[in-house]
Amino acid sequence: MKIGILGGTFDPIHEGHIAIAEHALHAMHLDHVEFIPCFQPPHRDQPIASPEHRFAMVERALKNHPKLTANDIEIKQRGISYTINTIITLQKQHPKNQYYLIVGADAFSQFDTWHSFQKIITAIDIIVLSRHDKKITTPTRVADFLEKNALEKHIHFSTIIPIPISATQIRADIRAGKEKISGLIDEVREYALKNKVY
Repeated sequence: MKIGILGGTFDPIHEGHIAIAEHALHAMHLDHVEFIPCFQPPHRDQPIASPEHRFAMVERALKNHPKLTANDIEIKQRGISYTINTIITLQKQHPKNQYYLIVGADAFSQFDTWHSFQKIITAIDIIVLSRHDKKITTPTRVADFLEKNALEKHIHFSTIIPIPISATQIRADIRAGKEKISGLIDEVREYALKNKVY
């Protein structure tokens, strides 16, 4: 099977994340996409919501999307969530699957700062999504590694129409107890309010 993996804090998950996954699903003819909430992100501050709450919100957001699933592999591993460790574990668990890492253009522009980025490129295909009006920048170290090892075919570029959503604004709207929050799935809003996540 061809499986996309979409990592992130998902603090909280919103319609923009769903759109990214759906786009990659159809653009690359994937069988499904796994959402993998991190335990502790390596490049940013600890999320506000706990790993357990973030995973629960992802599960609720995806319940009406049969080809999108939640995976708690990084939460179970604890510690800093390094993508290469997740990839290796998934490939050991499901050796017949072909995995694709889904990243945005902004993240890819800093891909040379990722832990063991060379191993990631060697181990898995990468789907890079960018806005129609945004140029994709490949870091020099990454470009050199791709060319030296003839791995350019491992990188797949695709453009997407973005949904302008702010997670910061969503969290503020949840705290304010708003009935309808732009970009937020209703089940996620209900869970966050009920459990006082924010």
